[in-house]
Amino acid sequence: KDFLKKGTIEEIVYEKCSALLGESTIVVSEQTENVLQKIKKNIVNNTSKKIIFSENYNYKKNTNGFVYNDSLGQIDLPLPNLSGDFQISNVSTAIATVRKLDEFKITDLNIKQAITKIRSEGRLQKITQGRLRNYVSKNNQILIDGAHNTLAALAVEKYLRSLNSGKKIIMLLGMMANKEHREFI
Repeated sequence: KDFLKKGTIEEIVYEKCSALLGESTIVVSEQTENVLQKIKKNIVNNTSKKIIFSENYNYKKNTNGFVYNDSLGQIDLPLPNLSGDFQISNVSTAIATVRKLDEFKITDLNIKQAITKIRSEGRLQKITQGRLRNYVSKNNQILIDGAHNTLAALAVEKYLRSLNSGKKIIMLLGMMANKEHREFI
């Protein structure tokens, strides 16, 4: 946003979409309807193949995990080895991408195995060892997250609320001066 005139969503979408090369593949992850329409408007004349969440692929969470669905079929999957429901959306976007890559022969079994082993450093990551862990009771958790915008902050808040632990949450926050501190908090 530092390089944009006003930092509006329209400017951000334009900046992210304007440099996309034609004759490639554009994968659009799960978005709010407002943002999705802005993205579609920006890529309408791009000759690239487009893979868009809710049009070309989707997912539905269930009690055992989630079901991924696209034109190649449906896959029943366990929850990814990542904290936060937003990670199901992220994993689904990765699956949509990899299933369309001709140079790799990725099977449903490969996907099932991979998402149970996946790690995402700095995204609701549990710190289980190290010097800092030595200063905190074993009854308490240390989580780190590199969230840096208001949408990511909402995902972290949703995850923390889902814990229902009744424990006090102590947050240490460090952000660059050019971020939206008030909105984030």
